[in-house]
Amino acid sequence: MKMNKLIYVLVLVCMASCTEEQSLVFDKSPEERVDAVLKEYKSVLTAGDGLWLTYYGGEAILMKFNEDNTVEFNSSFRGGAEDRTITYRVASSQVPELTFESHSVFHALYEEELMEREYEFLFETVSNDRIEFVSKTDIGDVKTKLTFFKGNVDDLVKVAEMKQKLVNHSFFKSIEVEGSDYSARIITFTNTSFVKEVLPDGQTIISQHDLGVTKTGLTFYPALMIDGVEVNSFSYLDEGKVMFKADVDTKNITIKEMDELLLTEKGVVQNDFLRKDFKTARYYSYKLDSVNLKLKAAIPEYKAIQFYVLSGAVMCYAPGKEGGNWAGFVGYTFREDPGYADYHLITKLNPNSWGQWYREVRDNDGYKLLKEFLLHDKGLYVEKVGPEAYVVVSHDDPSLYLMLSNI
Repeated sequence: MKMNKLIYVLVLVCMASCTEEQSLVFDKSPEERVDAVLKEYKSVLTAGDGLWLTYYGGEAILMKFNEDNTVEFNSSFRGGAEDRTITYRVASSQVPELTFESHSVFHALYEEELMEREYEFLFETVSNDRIEFVSKTDIGDVKTKLTFFKGNVDDLVKVAEMKQKLVNHSFFKSIEVEGSDYSARIITFTNTSFVKEVLPDGQTIISQHDLGVTKTGLTFYPALMIDGVEVNSFSYLDEGKVMFKADVDTKNITIKEMDELLLTEKGVVQNDFLRKDFKTARYYSYKLDSVNLKLKAAIPEYKAIQFYVLSGAVMCYAPGKEGGNWAGFVGYTFREDPGYADYHLITKLNPNSWGQWYREVRDNDGYKLLKEFLLHDKGLYVEKVGPEAYVVVSHDDPSLYLMLSNI
């Protein structure tokens, strides 16, 4: 079964001079036809066990749609903290739409991503095992897309197993195309990624993409443009340094760990990274992600870890928290370390607590992991990945890294 997108309901205009020989084009009113389409779409959602899987904002979301207009959520987002049963609606204003009527994982992603996500979607194409949606509220020609895949009860277990495979992957990864001179790096974090492509003229282009972990590999939105073709997804491989593979338009494309670590661009630490004091931790590698998760779990108001690389402070920012918005530690020293040929950042700490609730930070396992990461004797590699954006990577273990932004 395949149904095309319904854009507008056709309005019949009957000529006043109809004769008995003339017949109506349709035997149902526009309202009846729309109602039939909505019932059909709902029947697809609730068919069988009603399970559908989607990947959104880097998270896996499993939904069970029931006939009584309730939907049960299970997701990887915040360890399932936002999972609940709510009501949904399949309705139509101008086009058929799916709306989640109370707070759901989609709403939580919308709130966390500063209104870059959606929770109202228009049906685009519908089949028994796949439903395509487009954002109802996006303005402009580029619309957010969302795909539902027919789900299974063990989908989230398989996603968790796939995520575990990513934990020890190095920061240093490349995209390669068999038989091509295409050259690009890919930097992956939990839920997002950056592709750093070097053009033939030496110019570097950096693009950002949502990164989702699927049952079988990775998915990207928007699609990666690799050597002239769009690539939405990769399948996991376990073949030495080759981690993921995609075959698109006869091109054999792989993501692999690099044989050699890159050198930090000379001067990037002293002349660029240390030029501005304030930086926010924006994204974490899978191995460092528990920093963010554990602080969020313990401090409900928590928003981010903030670095002051000239003032020597690492602060937990929790707006609205009793006792003040910030707590953490001063006494960090961030400086370039010329002792290594690749010009690392070296960090030292002579700790002094700051803020009324610093103990909540100090005793948190997330902060303890962050502190261990920052203070390793061999220092941190620094790479600039965009205007005012830098990745710092453990020299000792390149699967430990995070992105800091001046913005």
